[in-house]
Amino acid sequence: MREQLKIGRASEETYGLDPKKEMPFLGLIKKELYGKENITELSDKEIDALIELTKDIISLIEKETKKVDFWDSEHKQKILKGRIRDFLLEKENIFPNIYDKRNEITQKLLELAWNIHGKRD
Repeated sequence: MREQLKIGRASEETYGLDPKKEMPFLGLIKKELYGKENITELSDKEIDALIELTKDIISLIEKETKKVDFWDSEHKQKILKGRIRDFLLEKENIFPNIYDKRNEITQKLLELAWNIHGKRD
């Protein structure tokens, strides 16, 4: 079963994103904005917009989470949440339902960021 999962993931289209550190963000954003619809069912324009949004958010998250003691500072995390939320709102003309889901998406993105960038070994 594990081998089948590895094979399935290996053949998955990554759109130039890192499978372990970036694809989870694309998956989360796609799910929040388009539900369970498979990404391959979206138009090329929608996929391109999702990839661009994902890359921009990842860049913002990586920049902020590299700050000293980011994960120990509630204040720094609140600032990042605000920046992500503002960034999402800037995309309202591309993703009309993003306004209603902005807080939920922001929280989930921060939780995912912690799982990928914040866990200490």
